[in-house]
Amino acid sequence: MESLLSDINAVIGVTGSFIGDRKGRILARALPAVYDAGSLEIVARTMMQTFTGLETARRRKVGDIDMLFREGRLIMKPFGEGCLGILTVPRINVALLNLTANVSLRKIHEELKQKAAAQPEAVAPAPAAAGVPAAIALRTDSPRQAAALALVQAARERKLPLRVMGDTAVRMRCPTASAFPATEDDEIIDLAARGRQSAEVESLMKERGIHADARFNTLHASERLRFVDPKAGLPIEVFLNALEGYHRIELADRLEVDDVTLPLSDLLLTQLQVVDFTPQDQKRILALLADHEIGTGADMFDAARIAEVCSEDWGWYKTVTMNLEKAIGAAPAALNGEQAGLVEKRARRMVKAIEEAPKSMGWQVRARLGERRVWYTVPE
Repeated sequence: MESLLSDINAVIGVTGSFIGDRKGRILARALPAVYDAGSLEIVARTMMQTFTGLETARRRKVGDIDMLFREGRLIMKPFGEGCLGILTVPRINVALLNLTANVSLRKIHEELKQKAAAQPEAVAPAPAAAGVPAAIALRTDSPRQAAALALVQAARERKLPLRVMGDTAVRMRCPTASAFPATEDDEIIDLAARGRQSAEVESLMKERGIHADARFNTLHASERLRFVDPKAGLPIEVFLNALEGYHRIELADRLEVDDVTLPLSDLLLTQLQVVDFTPQDQKRILALLADHEIGTGADMFDAARIAEVCSEDWGWYKTVTMNLEKAIGAAPAALNGEQAGLVEKRARRMVKAIEEAPKSMGWQVRARLGERRVWYTVPE
């Protein structure tokens, strides 16, 4: 693929180019050394989220995104497996560039398709639960957790990405959470799905004998759906595309990262976004930090994802860093010495990644106001 990028770079006015996959990972690059891999991944991931969001809103494929800056220009071209990024001078003959870039893009698309087809399927050891990757150990030792897993598996048979979130997901992913008894408010199954598939979610629930809250669903169908499982005696809430709490977190393009729950990074963000949290909210944050390391594995926090969210929005930055500091302070009283040390170590690493990540222009403008203006929305 580097040779195809070289063809693009040969166009007069092009500074460099790169290819990112759907998760923002850089597959190939032909750029000056000043552009570090971490920043490129943030750009690629942000652009893929943007393309996905536009496609969801417009219900059709979108074309290139062309961003003009004072000292340069960034043109992003989406394709099936990811995106192509091209850095250029501000004034470039875009039509001439497209003649070369679009030919290279078709070849990149074909090359990635061939590589995917040529890869043999890996034989994995027996998973911890049916349909769950062995790299992720899930706990399903309560009726609520078992019911949540059953819903995800039933949705998978329909090719419907449905993911567990909230307290249920934390207990499925974190052994430490079992030390914190569930409260009455926790006895709910929170799920995430794509808004354009809300009808399929309703059909799935009806097929399984789960009753819809017709009035609520009529009023809030674009954001949330509510159901009650009469057999299990459990309420179910499905968040569509995003979680709108003290801050908004987009989830639609994160549903394919893990097979059962939201990715750990997003699961942690949904807890860290709470400004006026309860002791139970605090314990969920502590359980996540105590049981999971930072890295790129299936059962690890992706610090780049957390830094990306916090670098786009000062309000997110303020709340997340504030709550990570609170977690460090609360850990010694709630956990044993070793676990409290792990919480502090991991929280400090996250804060460092957030502080060091490049900040958007909107972030910088909002930062000047600081706490003089409320930076969050109080949920209803």
